[in-house]
Amino acid sequence: MSNQLHIVEILLENLTNYCRIVREAEIDFKVDRRKLHVLSNKYSHAEEIEERLQFLKYYASISDYQFRKVQLRVIYDSLSN
Repeated sequence: MSNQLHIVEILLENLTNYCRIVREAEIDFKVDRRKLHVLSNKYSHAEEIEERLQFLKYYASISDYQFRKVQLRVIYDSLSN
């Protein structure tokens, strides 16, 4: 269980760090997020977020790990700020 928790914490930290970088960049979100590129020209902002969430979903589906409320709150806070 501790290995699973560690993996999830790393994934959540990655999501949190990406969202922090986006906030600090003071980006105009009136632009279509599918066309907005923050870290690279290869992936749009929407793709960056979608990939992180899809990986979390995938990990939860292949393991017996259940997200705790505090972890769901981290995801919610990262995406809503």
